[in-house]
Amino acid sequence: MGVRMNSPRPDNITLFAPAERASVESLRSDAALLDASGLLTEVFDQMPHWIAVANEFRQIVFANRPLRYAIGTNTSAIGLRPGEALGCKNAKHMEGGCGTAEACRYCGTVNAILENQLSGVLSKKQARITFASEGSATTALELSVTASTLQLTGRNLTLLTLVDISDSTRRRALERVFFHDMINSAGGLLGMIEFARMPGAGNSNEVLGYIEQFAGQLLQEILFQKQLLDAENGDLSPVFSPVESTKLLTEAIRQMEKHPSAQDRTVRESEGVADMTLVTDATLARRVLINMIKNGLEATTSGGIVTAGCDDVGDHARFWVRNPGTMEREAQLRIFQRSFSTKGTGRGLGTYSMKLLGERYLGGVVTFETSMETGTVFSFQVPKQRPEVLTNA
Repeated sequence: MGVRMNSPRPDNITLFAPAERASVESLRSDAALLDASGLLTEVFDQMPHWIAVANEFRQIVFANRPLRYAIGTNTSAIGLRPGEALGCKNAKHMEGGCGTAEACRYCGTVNAILENQLSGVLSKKQARITFASEGSATTALELSVTASTLQLTGRNLTLLTLVDISDSTRRRALERVFFHDMINSAGGLLGMIEFARMPGAGNSNEVLGYIEQFAGQLLQEILFQKQLLDAENGDLSPVFSPVESTKLLTEAIRQMEKHPSAQDRTVRESEGVADMTLVTDATLARRVLINMIKNGLEATTSGGIVTAGCDDVGDHARFWVRNPGTMEREAQLRIFQRSFSTKGTGRGLGTYSMKLLGERYLGGVVTFETSMETGTVFSFQVPKQRPEVLTNA
């Protein structure tokens, strides 16, 4: 059966997958075809995973009971695309909806469907659905997506199986980063202890100072991993109290000056740092700043300089960190996703945790800008007073 589509409309503009949609009559026809299959849809409804059947325009013509329950509807979600049904924020970027935004180029769901439609073979990928929740915080859903061909009465439809792997993916990411950082800090501590035992090791107080430094880094990494785990589980309770902006920035810079990522690099406080009193959780705010600085150092080549500062912007303080590097377009589109990193496997929680802690728990806004002229600047705009409403906190 040939492709059926409506006449071109303004919302058919796309930056990736085709935006055209089926007519209402076509959707109803495919939905009726699924209804008539009887036993097949009953089997789908009994499956524990989310199952959807999509037409050639990636529109859902059937959603099983678990998927309908997950998206909060008793209907079949007919006519919606997967990202639209699940509330993906990228589905709202373009008039064409799910699959038509630039960020959709890296979506496993869209690519699995397109690959199956093009080749006719089973396609399995991982996808991340990021959606806006109340306030400015973001929440994500990580899925294992399988797309295969379903033939019904001469129609080639796409059978989608969506398995929520958010918990296992989160756990693996936390474990990789945890062990990576623990090994680095413990290795440095062990090295200093071995040095202290060598004849002529020098000033014992100096050596003890280095040992204390590495032990402190080890403790900070452990505390951060616990903090992040509690934050993701919704068990983190911010403690708001007055703190000076200059103190927060200075302490974050001082801690990162001794970090391994600062080797052969310089962290510098900008001139004219705004001094103001904030009512926030100093521990969490400092962690956001530390991760901003750490990210800047890791993106800076040997001999480079990372600059950190703070501006007074009315009801908010704007902390910022600039590094001389620039980000590729894919990194710009995916930078705040959990586990995405330009620095290799086992990284990627730094920028994600900035969003998680800074927005969901402190009521701030974390953004970035990157260009050849100015480099890359991460900003954390935090309220001067305690936010009235915090999302999931």
